[in-house]
Amino acid sequence: MITQDRMKRTKRYRILGAGLSSLVSTLALAGPAIAQQAAGPAETQATEASQAVDDIVVTATRRSETVRDVPFNIQAISADTLEKTGATDITDFARTVPGLSFTDNGPREGVKLVLRGLRTGSEAGLEPTTTVYVDEVPMDMPYRGTPLDLKLVDIERVEVLRGPQGTLFGGGAIGGTLRYISKKPDMTAIEGRVGAELSTTRHGGINYNVTGMINIPLADWVAVRADAGRFDNQGFIDNVRLGTDNINDDRTTSAHLAILMKPVEKLDISLSYYRQQARYGDSYGQRESQPRYTADYYFPGDTRYTAQLANLTIGYDFGWANLTSSSSYVDERQRSSSDSTLGIRDIIFGSFLDPADIPAFNVITNRRAKSHSFAQEVRLVSSSDGPFNWILGGYYNNKRVHEDQEELVPVPFPGQAAFEQNIIGAELNDDKEYTYQSDTKTRQFAVFGELKYQFTNSWQVSVGGRYFDVRSTGDFYSIDQWFGPNARDANGLGRTTPLPGEFSGGRYHEKGSVWRFNSSYKFGKDGLVYVTVAQGFRPGGFNLTTPNTGIPPKDANMPRTT
Repeated sequence: MITQDRMKRTKRYRILGAGLSSLVSTLALAGPAIAQQAAGPAETQATEASQAVDDIVVTATRRSETVRDVPFNIQAISADTLEKTGATDITDFARTVPGLSFTDNGPREGVKLVLRGLRTGSEAGLEPTTTVYVDEVPMDMPYRGTPLDLKLVDIERVEVLRGPQGTLFGGGAIGGTLRYISKKPDMTAIEGRVGAELSTTRHGGINYNVTGMINIPLADWVAVRADAGRFDNQGFIDNVRLGTDNINDDRTTSAHLAILMKPVEKLDISLSYYRQQARYGDSYGQRESQPRYTADYYFPGDTRYTAQLANLTIGYDFGWANLTSSSSYVDERQRSSSDSTLGIRDIIFGSFLDPADIPAFNVITNRRAKSHSFAQEVRLVSSSDGPFNWILGGYYNNKRVHEDQEELVPVPFPGQAAFEQNIIGAELNDDKEYTYQSDTKTRQFAVFGELKYQFTNSWQVSVGGRYFDVRSTGDFYSIDQWFGPNARDANGLGRTTPLPGEFSGGRYHEKGSVWRFNSSYKFGKDGLVYVTVAQGFRPGGFNLTTPNTGIPPKDANMPRTT
């Protein structure tokens, strides 16, 4: 049996943290600063109280309001809290959010969030049940199965919206929505910050993080803000077979550039670009019979992952309503290699062969995947001071995912001839044991809206809905050269694959609607009671491929949404 061991203990030491803005302001305002009186304890406490968690301004309802005024289950984590706790990724703050848990399989396999019991993972080709947004950019997680492990270098806040959010945040928001909100460029001051952190990992080595940020106003109507970071973590698993230590290390480099322009008073134009590149070491799997923090791999493995996010957001204030257009593009690429000897040789063949009959071959799996996604959202949000307010919007998403996977067995190997004749019933022509390819395309259209009526200063009722139309096509191909029709005990392997290969695919189309009802009542200064009845949805996917003898018709029935 294989177990996943993520047990590690880390001690952190913040060795550097300096803000350039304080230095600039001290030099520029040295005279006036001397004449100012230092704030007393009472003033300091009042300032801290004004920055309480309940006063964090969020946009979870597509309007700016404090957390205490949002009439549904939400938690916001401020930049100050993230900095004080030393949070650099999802796992550092997820522990502090009620209802949000996670399975941490290490950097290579990723973190699977569980919000209200529903996971973000997309195992077996399924879409996620919790959506993740980076500012206005939706992260679909189409093939990796885990959300982007965004490094928190210059984040304003993190919003966790619990419960179905299908009306405003679309497909996948069944368990809820996680939103990263970055700090926007400041047109009033030059600001900068650098930081570094050292840490040690038990059974590992020394880790370090280096981050930096700078904000520069270029004119009174345009500003640029940039941040970058390098995160280097030592592993704590040793490969006893190859004699290599700390094989599960990881290195991540992140960069973010944002430009904010206000050419006229009521027009905002925001451009942003994220790039995060990571190299992850080997996986955490080990046999139960092995000592802890060790692995037994015949080949070294690693994963290279790159994500690029680009967004253009244009906002215009008509006075009676605010119009927002968000155009996003996401490009993800992943390449990995891993030792599959244990899974192929010892588990599959070991399930129906005596250990003495299994030849000493080794297996390495190479995988390449890439995805491209474009999303466009336009919404109009009323800004009336009266009792009646509304939201109206439209959404379009187009994504494509391609994946290649191959399992290689270096040949020749001892006992190959007898293995071909007596076990698999076929001759091995090359070192490819298995090949798999998939190509999926998905398009989604949606319109959404929400109506809100304020009966009194304390009582409001809102009703929202979303209509969606999802179309997807998929083509899948696999060839298994090792298990021909004459393979020994083929049913024991769970399949018999006709050579030269198998094709499957089809089309999927689903349309429908979801809705939400919410009512809340405020009492006193901090009291709020609310009731919410909401629906969520996620687009359906394609079943895992099953053996067949030809290419199915293009109109083959595929699963519907869940």
